[in-house]
Amino acid sequence: MEKGRIRWRCRRALLELDLVFRPFLAEGFDQLSDAELAALDEMLALEDHDLWPMVHGTKPAPRSDWQALIAKIQAAHRRQTQELLGTPGGETNA
Repeated sequence: MEKGRIRWRCRRALLELDLVFRPFLAEGFDQLSDAELAALDEMLALEDHDLWPMVHGTKPAPRSDWQALIAKIQAAHRRQTQELLGTPGGETNA
């Protein structure tokens, strides 16, 4: 699996997606299995307007492996947000 190419494909034209993917790339990407990398590569073939609702949580992902990846992406983003806001345990002041 070409990790460099997949990492590059995580850079998205839609700023919101790019911002959500950044923490995942920093903390979780290198721990992905080959099967997860293959699933991520397939998911990244989607257009941003199709991918964003799944990552944002307004539309379910059609595949369970994508759902698991999206959960990892969302968790990394939540952790980064909590760190930036200085809030413990999932509480945000938004």
